[in-house]
Amino acid sequence: MAKSRKKFTPKKKEKVNIFNSPMDLRDWAVTLIGYLGDSKRNILPNTEKVDGLIGQFVSDYNFYYNQLQEQLAEEEKQEEE
Repeated sequence: MAKSRKKFTPKKKEKVNIFNSPMDLRDWAVTLIGYLGDSKRNILPNTEKVDGLIGQFVSDYNFYYNQLQEQLAEEEKQEEE
């Protein structure tokens, strides 16, 4: 008798920036893969969840990008003085 597969259920965790650590980014990516569906098993993607995860990626990336820009501006300012 074949084993039945469980439905994909992501880990429940606090909202963290996915770029805080490689494992946070990995967890985000695995969750995204789970929501993208599977053509071999005829599972459709969950577009609402995928949109949410892509939005999380964009907002977390922008947060770190802005921090980097501020840090570079401060370094340039200190070099000028």
